[in-house]
Amino acid sequence: MRKKLLATIFLCGLAALPGGGAWQFYRSMKARNSIRIGDTLRDIALISATGSRTSLQALANNRDLVIIFVNIHCSHCQRMICLFEEVGETGKVKLSLIVIANNSLSEVERWTKQTTLSFPVFSVIRPSDLAQLGVRRVPTVVVVKADNRVSYVSD
Repeated sequence: MRKKLLATIFLCGLAALPGGGAWQFYRSMKARNSIRIGDTLRDIALISATGSRTSLQALANNRDLVIIFVNIHCSHCQRMICLFEEVGETGKVKLSLIVIANNSLSEVERWTKQTTLSFPVFSVIRPSDLAQLGVRRVPTVVVVKADNRVSYVSD
């Protein structure tokens, strides 16, 4: 029992050190499962705040698209949305922008009634879809080109 405890502490120590082998393994696994530039964006099912169902591919529709993955209760996510709203209002940059929240539909509906956004907000139907898509944390900004290839991912 004591040997297992010491081995666990040792491995945790390796993971905590930037140069440790376990740390490098963790970083490589994380990078392998994350969305990356050049990837083809996978399709996921979405539901809008108004209740209509659609898919990510249908929203892209052969155009450049900026997607912000958020949690509506996250203050960093809300600030990110406000920044993109301000950029869009200047008129200098034309953005096709959507927000995808990893919250329930009822939370998204309530939140969109409280805010006045100029772009659509969607909720994922299955929360596991974000992990399959490669989104590991929020807020995450992804720019998808018309050819359905990822050209930018915030880190």
